[in-house]
Amino acid sequence: MEKPRVLITRRLALAPDSVLGAGIEIDQHDSEEALERRELLRRVREVSALLAVLGDRVDRELLDAAPRLRIVANHAVGYDNVDVPACTARGVWVTNTPDVLTDATADLTWALILALARRVREGERLIRAGEFRGWAPTMLLGRELRGRTLGVLGYGRIGRAVARRAEGFGMRVFFTARGGGVPFDELLQESDVLSIHCPLNAQTRHLIGAAELLRMKRGAMLVNTARGPIGGIGRRARVRIPGRGGTGRLRERARGPPRAAQPRRRGPAPSPGKRYAGNPPEHGPDCAGAGRAGTAGRTPYHRGERGRPAMKSFDARRDKRVLIKVIREYCESGGNRARPARTLPRCAR
Repeated sequence: MEKPRVLITRRLALAPDSVLGAGIEIDQHDSEEALERRELLRRVREVSALLAVLGDRVDRELLDAAPRLRIVANHAVGYDNVDVPACTARGVWVTNTPDVLTDATADLTWALILALARRVREGERLIRAGEFRGWAPTMLLGRELRGRTLGVLGYGRIGRAVARRAEGFGMRVFFTARGGGVPFDELLQESDVLSIHCPLNAQTRHLIGAAELLRMKRGAMLVNTARGPIGGIGRRARVRIPGRGGTGRLRERARGPPRAAQPRRRGPAPSPGKRYAGNPPEHGPDCAGAGRAGTAGRTPYHRGERGRPAMKSFDARRDKRVLIKVIREYCESGGNRARPARTLPRCAR
């Protein structure tokens, strides 16, 4: 009997064969670099299961190239890289890993907030350049966070985790979400720090643009540890905001995972976001970014869209091994469990 084949598109923090066992053939791209699209399409032809990362576009083209495919296990919380309606129409399961990186992303968010407020990056550059000549009372004065207002755009697991950490800094917390909170305009106007945590979809793409930045306070800080295009990192945008840091020019990659913004402006650049917020090796990286600017805003939308095709959710909060166990259970069942998913993942509700 032919063994079911699993394609794993990236190096993992654990050995897949230690979880999948000997009854499954594993085809792993053992590298931190992404598979080229042509190579990915070639290698999915005979696979029953695909363990993809957020940089892998799972669309109709890939599904056409993989007639035996029955499950896509997305190595991420978000799943905007997967064409869920197309998978559902073909009876292909789609899974994600909700809540695995909640605390890690919240920690990274606060690392970025503190780096901006206390000008950590500028101090680091000063030291590395050998220009530090001793302390002075007016050198690199930062901003006090106590008594300021943290605005949280999207109040899911990560948004709430970020808000809880704000209590330790003595900050007030406002939030905007589909299920409640303050109006979007009020969030923009009242926030000293605005942190983005909503999913990327048609309603949130370019949600924060030039018009929204102009409604924010002078000197306010914007941190985006969700998907880059939410913060308008997309269309080439040149934004001039009097008294708010000069001119920024930003670009977005047309395809692939979002990158952190690269502002071109006079003076020191803001602290960049890392491309991942990772826990220890038992978990794995998830995409994150930081940036600002874009185009006109959209209606706030944060917790899932009624009527959109859904995906099966597997809660892998304890260990990334669950992601691979899902594939093993499917393969051992001989495909009898394969059916379109019917419920939204908890992270998207």
